Parts: sequence; C-alpha cells; structure tokens
Amino acid sequence: MKNPVTKIWHSSLFNLLLVLIWALFIYCLMLTSLSTLPSVDVPSPYSHLLDKVIHTFVFGVLSYLLWRFFYQSLASRRSSSLFLSFFITASYAYLIEYWQSFTNTRTYSFWDLFFGLVGAVLALLVIKLTNKK
Repeated sequence: MKNPVTKIWHSSLFNLLLVLIWALFIYCLMLTSLSTLPSVDVPSPYSHLLDKVIHTFVFGVLSYLLWRFFYQSLASRRSSSLFLSFFITASYAYLIEYWQSFTNTRTYSFWDLFFGLVGAVLALLVIKLTNKK
C-alpha cells in the first residue's frame, strides 16, 4: 500500500494544482514584479544572459509540470502528453510576451519567447530520454 504522501504526489488534481501555481508564479514574475521595478540605466554584462536563463528555466519547469499532469491524467493516451505540454507551454510563453507589450516598462521580445520555448523543448527532451515507459 502506498503511503499518503506518495498517493497525493501522484494524483492528477495535485499535479494540476502545481501547474496552476507555477503558471501564476510566472505571471507574477514576468508581468507584475518585473514590470513595476524601476529600470536601471547601467546594465550588468550578465543581466541579458540571466534573463534568458530565467525564461528557459521557468518555462522548462512549466512544461515538465504539464507533462506530469497529462501523463497521469491521460493514461490511455500518454503519447499525447509531450505534445500537449509543449503546445500549452508555447502558447503561455507567447501570451506572457504579448501581455508584456501592454505594460509601461516591458515590451514583447522574440528572444524571451525563443528561450522560453528552448526551456520547454529541453525539459521534454530530458523526459523523452529518461522515461522509457
């Protein structure tokens, strides 16, 4: 018999909750907190790189969490979980960039979108290579 923590960790509802919490975190990080910070005129040589790493990481995690949810929820159609995870992550990454164009201090950035998609692809590639079920 599985212990209660393992049972919760593998439940579809719990995985959906993780997806929603992470998506809200991305929304707050990319639109709310960053768009209200005052701009700094002297950029660090690594600030551009850090921005791309953050986009890669947060959308990679979102893609992984979506995959976990779909993999558990669509037991009969698990092959669809990779595609659905990428499609939803890509759509959300695009929407975040699009929404940023309506803020006063942020703009749409193709490269932010690109690195968000890189994060999604990397996460799903690791899943594909490590999940042999």
